[in-house]
This record gives sequence, structure tokens and C-alpha cells, in this order.
Amino acid sequence: MPRSTAYRAICLGSDSLNHLFYGGELISVFPHTINVRAGDGELVVITSKSVRSPIHINVEPDAPFSFRAMSRVDFDGNMIKLEGGVVELLDYEVFESRLKPPSGRGLEAFRGLAERFALLIALTGAQAAEPDPIGRKIVEFGLRLAEGEFEPDLILGLGPGFTPSGDDVLSGYLACRNHLASTGLAETVRVSPSGKTTWVSGKLIEYYQSLKVDSTMEEALNAISAGRPDLLADAMIELAPRGHTSGPDMAFGLALALYEALEELEAFLKPFV
Repeated sequence: MPRSTAYRAICLGSDSLNHLFYGGELISVFPHTINVRAGDGELVVITSKSVRSPIHINVEPDAPFSFRAMSRVDFDGNMIKLEGGVVELLDYEVFESRLKPPSGRGLEAFRGLAERFALLIALTGAQAAEPDPIGRKIVEFGLRLAEGEFEPDLILGLGPGFTPSGDDVLSGYLACRNHLASTGLAETVRVSPSGKTTWVSGKLIEYYQSLKVDSTMEEALNAISAGRPDLLADAMIELAPRGHTSGPDMAFGLALALYEALEELEAFLKPFV
């Protein structure tokens, strides 16, 4: 690879350049994604993958990144400067979250689909069924939810990697539950991940619980709002290949929150049936 590589931004998340205004530090490098700790303490993700989010900067070409972790990142008006390359900011789209408000009417479309969605949960949460300590803890988290107990510390930081499995389950769960809070069928909940997991994963949990979600998760939540189980299944399938197990774990967390809301809906409608 050339000593200095030029990338071109094709899409900027609505918050990304605000965070990078004072530069930052490149904290982790993967072939197609780099994570930057911005000068304001927030996370910015530069990636050649297609998924968008308010904190993403999507670039081309799809050439593997070879930047050095812990190196300086600077913002210079129409360019992001990294050690060994630049990202040119000349002609790009802007991604802004467009979540649609949910409603009880939209959720009613998911009633009567328990068996089908039980299978979907089983598939997306396949790791949770494995006989290992991580899987058992995730199962316990789900069982506690069924008993009305929300205990995030059971799975916060649980598992290896930059985004442990337990954190991915929490991100999906918190995004869906807090999205559905406006229906009155769920209460908004928040988790304080600082010091309990990796910095990157902690920031992602903070963003998801604040509904600052990526484009695929947005599709899933909007499918719930629209009362479209078919579109929700499509979004979960799109989510599935993400990371080692991140996609299935996030989808499993989302499904847990959806089922909580459906149980509340059934209880509310029971006197009228």
C-alpha cells in the first residue's frame, strides 16, 4: 500500500464532524473500520462499509486501512488528516437519523406471530443457547427480564473483543425499549457503562440508548413503528453478518425488548377482548 493513502468521504454522519472539530486520536484499526476518540470525548467511526450512522464517516475506495493506532487525527476544513493518509471532504451526503414514532396500533401487527418470532429469536440469539458462561449469562438476563427485573450488570462487558456480546445484546435491547417508551408500553431505561466495558463499546451503548442508531437498526425500529414484521425480519437478516456475533446479539436484544412491549400490550387489551 502507498505510504500515504487518500480516501474520499461519500457520507458524513450528522454528528461526526462536530465531534472531530478539535481532532482526536485513532484508538483502534481494522481492515475496513477505524475508531477515533474525538477531542470532545466522543466516538467517530471511519469506515469503508455501507452502514451509516450519525457518528460514521463512510469512505471510498474500499482499500484496507493500514493506519497506526494511537496516532493523531486532525481536522482541516475539507480534509481529515491521519498518519499515513487523508480523508477528503469534498462531495458527500449527510446521514441524519429519521426514526418514525411507534404506536400501539403498529405493535398490534405483531400480535399472533408468537411462534414465528420465537423461531426468529432462537435464530438471532443462537449464541445465547450455547453451553458456555457467556451464553448462560445472556439467558439469565433474558429470564430476569421475563420476571420484570432489568439487571444490565449481568451482561455489561461480558465477552471478549471491542464490543463484547453482552454489550451488543444491551445495545439492541436499549434501542428498542427506549424507542417504544413513547407508546406507554415500556419505560425509558439508561445504563452507565463507563469503566465496566471497553471505551468503544461503552460509547455505542450510550448512543443506542439515546436512539442515536445506525441505518440498519433504524430500519428495524421503523419496521416496528410501521407494523411491518416482514421488514423487521429483513432488517434482522441484514444485521446478522455484522462483526463476529455483534449482529445476532443486537437482534436478540431488540427481540427481547419487543416481546416485553407485546406482553404489556396483551395485558392492556385483555379486558377488552
